[in-house]
Amino acid sequence: MSCITTNSLDFRSIYPVLDPRRTAGPGPFAYAYNLASDRVEFDVKRLTGLSACEMFVNFTTTLTEGKQVQAWNIFNNNFVQSVGSSGLGLQNSMHIMKASCGAGVDTIILCRDFAWPRGMTALYTFMPNDFWDFWGGCAVNLTWVDDTIGSGLWGNQTPQPTYPLVKFPDRTVMATSSGFLVMAGGAGFAADSNFLAMAGLSGAPVVPFSPVPSLPADFTVVREIHDKRSFVVFGGAKFLLPLFHLPIGMGSSFSFSPSPAQVIPPGGTAQLLTMPIDGTLLREEHNASVFLADHGQLRHVVSPAAMDSNCLPWRHVRIVPDGALAALARGPDIT
Repeated sequence: MSCITTNSLDFRSIYPVLDPRRTAGPGPFAYAYNLASDRVEFDVKRLTGLSACEMFVNFTTTLTEGKQVQAWNIFNNNFVQSVGSSGLGLQNSMHIMKASCGAGVDTIILCRDFAWPRGMTALYTFMPNDFWDFWGGCAVNLTWVDDTIGSGLWGNQTPQPTYPLVKFPDRTVMATSSGFLVMAGGAGFAADSNFLAMAGLSGAPVVPFSPVPSLPADFTVVREIHDKRSFVVFGGAKFLLPLFHLPIGMGSSFSFSPSPAQVIPPGGTAQLLTMPIDGTLLREEHNASVFLADHGQLRHVVSPAAMDSNCLPWRHVRIVPDGALAALARGPDIT
């Protein structure tokens, strides 16, 4: 079934949606948006058992001016639910479903209740496909922080995000009470002075300690310093790369990663998972079968129709070496 509509979103209002899978750690993920005239924070948390076709949107603010977040259906060119300021008599939480023509929600629109005669005005929104592909199956907690300071940039003027989204770049050295952490893919790996010397980091600046995830962002490739084996990380889990495969940019067509392996301390791969976090989509290089990690099991998605009807994004299917999925526990098929 397809829907035909002449309605559309104002391209100036559309801001990028940030991808939690390209952010280090299992979440929740904190994203700060400096919009044209406002500052808004999104905390995005995957909810186990929630379909990728569903989302919870929760709203908070301490600002005096009224704010409304509308769950918008493009086909009907109207909102079907909303949350917002208590002074407007609005609820602070809504459960939304992905749109199918005239039913459900395509995206959310952020509105401000300006002084008369302007009134409630739609200002900011997000591309529907990205909104659902990236944040479907999550609780999205929106906090409207400021309505006097913004970036001055509208959506069409805002640069696209650069991935991975990490707090510290690779090879950053961080001090801890017992030694050091070395960053790879946004995650911290415990290290000592001997490793820093061997890795050429003994003279690197050391940043003060702050909490960092233990799981790198998707597409991170790591190798322990005394081990020739490299692993690619998807959904926080490690997958062994065959020695004859090299990352992109090193003469191979095997597209596991856009970057060479990051050297980590001995034993560092032990902190990576064996089974990816729930919601990770995987397939082997020469096998078209797609699997979803769900409750500690891999579930076969039996067809393209099953992918689409369960709102599972094709763009998030990660390719691993042949045989990499054989040892992982299997659950019931997704039909």
